[in-house]
Amino acid sequence: MSNENSSKDVKIPKSREIYYYVLMGHIYYWINNLLLKRLKSNSTIGNNNLQDNQNNQNQTNETRLKLDIIKEIPGSDITKNIEIMSYIPENSLNNRILDATKKGSPLITIGDGSKPRVMITAGVHGNELPPQIAALKLVNYLQNINLRGTIYIIPFIAPVASAENSKLFNNENLNLAADVTGSPTNMAFKIAQNLDITSLADCHGTSTDPAKTSVIYYPSIKSSKIAVYINRKSHSTLLALAQEPGMLITLCNLHEIPSVICEVESPDGVASPESIEVSYNQMKAFLSYHHVL
Repeated sequence: MSNENSSKDVKIPKSREIYYYVLMGHIYYWINNLLLKRLKSNSTIGNNNLQDNQNNQNQTNETRLKLDIIKEIPGSDITKNIEIMSYIPENSLNNRILDATKKGSPLITIGDGSKPRVMITAGVHGNELPPQIAALKLVNYLQNINLRGTIYIIPFIAPVASAENSKLFNNENLNLAADVTGSPTNMAFKIAQNLDITSLADCHGTSTDPAKTSVIYYPSIKSSKIAVYINRKSHSTLLALAQEPGMLITLCNLHEIPSVICEVESPDGVASPESIEVSYNQMKAFLSYHHVL
């Protein structure tokens, strides 16, 4: 394997940078809310005709779900992880996805390929369970609604680590390996590039410092706008990213894919209904920001 970035220096954002990007994110949030209120106010006139048009559009714009397998990533039997399975209801869709993990990493596409094209990833650390479970819950929800755009979900980036309930994949921290050619996180990045993804949310659990439910943004206006929106909608603490080249969202942001990390407080190797719901709400807030839902 080779590194796509030769430097491994971690860049810590300065306080003035943090203030600036948070301020820009909040300004966008306020302006966006103001515009939405005005649009809703103006839409009261002729609302019946508008509703008829929307109903007609919904009848012809059915959501489509496609399941692919990233076979370059080693597969494993997720059902061996009893903690994960205790929160995943048995149905035909979940069974298809879980069966796919035996052959590689599942990639679920929901929508018709139109923009915006957004991606949600989970399982970078196999023992951070709430986002992986929440991702399957989200897939089940999305298959029954109409979308404005396309959603790509990778619920288990490293099935081997998830099946073993392990933070590491082949003794490697995948959150530091996105710039390593051939690693699962590097493959996820390249898939995002090839699909011309508009934006990406990488979802984690956390039990180490700062060990709090949070949304972490890359120091850029586009990333901070997404993060502030998720912060306001899901009550997640807003944090700036220490830019480690091997992080998936660092690589994405450096290649013009605005990205954030969503973290839910949770002990390693376990999940709870509350932590799953928090992660699920973070994912939905990310989708709502992009007006996909």
